[in-house]
Amino acid sequence: MHCTRELDTMIEIEEKRRCCGCEACRQVCPQGCIRMERDEEGFDYPIVDTDRCIECHKCERVCPFMKLDEPREPQAVYAACATDEGLREASSSGGLFTLLAEDTLRRGGVVFGARFDEAWSVCHDYTETIEGLAPFRGSKYLQSRIGRYLSASGAVSQRGATRPLHWDSLSDQRLGPLPRTCL
Repeated sequence: MHCTRELDTMIEIEEKRRCCGCEACRQVCPQGCIRMERDEEGFDYPIVDTDRCIECHKCERVCPFMKLDEPREPQAVYAACATDEGLREASSSGGLFTLLAEDTLRRGGVVFGARFDEAWSVCHDYTETIEGLAPFRGSKYLQSRIGRYLSASGAVSQRGATRPLHWDSLSDQRLGPLPRTCL
């Protein structure tokens, strides 16, 4: 984060490569004193209004880059794809996103994900219908506006960062398998 006054404990980004622009810090800030500002290359980075900051450190705790040095447990990796060739061709995940999302919807769940809006910016949205899945298919490779929804598909960095913000308020049963799946 870029600071307007010196604070010993304020989260600060010294190198741009140590920030993915996920907006988790902005969303978790109880004072609303973090805004995203676009740089000359078109990427959004957080700016802190330190006059309003109460130094609660929530921004530090939610930042995925501040946790890079923490020990992590190895994870299992699986590969799969849809048997429907048309679905695979229309997807960037081999159709797996669609298969998992359809299953979630059939069980009464909701699917959240990244899609293009009318201005071709990437935003996060949701659907409660199988017909509403098409805009979420395909890779976006752009920073997106998180808005008020949890990301269930989208940039891996944004998914990991938004999970701590909303996870406690949502039930595993309602969300199904997608919050634990990066496609």
